Amino acid sequence: IDPGQTWTAEFPVIQPAATFWYHPHLMGSSAEQVYMGAAGMIIVDDDNPLAADLPSSYGIDDIPVILQDREFTADDQLRFQIDDGGDGDQNPDLTVNGTLDPYTTVPAGPVRLRLLNGSQARIYELSVDNGPLVKIASDGGYLPAPVALESITLGPGDRAEIVVDTTDGPVALLDEDFGRVLELRADPDLPSAGSLPTELATIDAITADEIDRDRTFVMGRADGGWGINGKRMDMSRIDETITFGDTERWTITVRDGIHTFHPHQTQFRILSINGEPPPPEDAGWEDTVLVTEDREVVIAARFDSYTNPDVPYMFHCHVLDHEEMGMMGQFQILQE
Repeated sequence: IDPGQTWTAEFPVIQPAATFWYHPHLMGSSAEQVYMGAAGMIIVDDDNPLAADLPSSYGIDDIPVILQDREFTADDQLRFQIDDGGDGDQNPDLTVNGTLDPYTTVPAGPVRLRLLNGSQARIYELSVDNGPLVKIASDGGYLPAPVALESITLGPGDRAEIVVDTTDGPVALLDEDFGRVLELRADPDLPSAGSLPTELATIDAITADEIDRDRTFVMGRADGGWGINGKRMDMSRIDETITFGDTERWTITVRDGIHTFHPHQTQFRILSINGEPPPPEDAGWEDTVLVTEDREVVIAARFDSYTNPDVPYMFHCHVLDHEEMGMMGQFQILQE
């Protein structure tokens, strides 16, 4: 999109309720544009009766929490750089919705936090200082039921929705590296309207007899940068071709580095992590998953929503340093 130009898209929303985000995807400039602030959250709602009692007053008891680490120059400007190391660029200052050291006032009771790791490369290990957190949704929408956790891990591009309880006073969201992320100050005069249901959604399983094809994706160093299956991104090359309507099983492994694997166009279910079924907090629909040399992940996805004979989709690492250095490929979904 050139300066002074406008781009408009129209499409039907066929996605159940979930928390998403948007950002530019210009080859060679995605990391810098996201880092400089060209990103935001998209919230999709629906009429799911199981989730009707969850906190849902935006900005009151339903709070967006966009995490981005940054580095500032002596004159308070953003300093951007790419780090070709295995962890990507890690910055010393944490912003939440673009704010340093934030707090917000909320009702005394259940509060919903929509978490987004919009960082260039950093992985967050989040907890709260006043009781457990309860995960209710992942990248693609609600889990089957709430899951109480001591902490939650978010890789770059990951989202999660959690509920915390401020009935007994203020609650702070914490990260193992940064300490306090966000303080929730309870105001008993604000009405508390939400509650935590015991069930949230019915999620269709993807069974073994549905699988039409298996593929393997190996993430690691390639040709002086980063690549997938030994190849760096080439916009003139289609890496994989998928038949419209097929269900596929993908095994994602890592040769070196720490990565998050993200395919466009689809949501997937995690079938296994290191050969074991995923825990309940990872049993929903996802579009981004953390993979390392010690964490092999097998996923399954249905490719039955969109097809385009001309424009390919992408799969890539959402550590944006790695994507910029070639860790991305293209796939097409074609009618048989």
